[in-house]
Parts: sequence; structure tokens; C-alpha cells
Amino acid sequence: MIRALATLAVGLLPLAAWADRVDVRIDLSDQEMTVSLDEQPQYHWPVGSPASAGCVRLHPENARTLFDMVLENSRANTVIRIED
Repeated sequence: MIRALATLAVGLLPLAAWADRVDVRIDLSDQEMTVSLDEQPQYHWPVGSPASAGCVRLHPENARTLFDMVLENSRANTVIRIED
């Protein structure tokens, strides 16, 4: 019984535990977004001025790439930091 429960518990672990970490750093003073995967920079994109509180303008192709990275690696493994 214990072995069956342990097997079930391992099977229920979220896939996010094995996904890469996505770090998104938005530097408002430089107007640049840096996207890293497991601490390795992958993209540096320009961003526009904020559209409203908490919004950042990003080219649609870059937004799609970021969206796909987050889907692939899970929201739980994604950190977004906005710096002045």
C-alpha cells in the first residue's frame, strides 16, 4: 500500500519541477527587456513606454515568443521583475 501511494505521489508531481526557470527583467530606465532561461540570457528586446500601470509595450512577435516560453516552462517557473 505504501509503495502504491509513493508511486501515485511521484506521478502527481507537477511538470513544472522539471521545467527551466524563465526570468524576465524589464529595465524601465533603459527601456529594455531581458529574458533568460536558467540564468542564460536568451533575448534582449526594446520595450515602449508604459501604456498604463503595470503594462509594458512589446512587439507582437516578441510577446508571442515570451508567451510560448512561459507555456513551455510553466507560469510557476516564471519570474518577472520591473526595475526603474
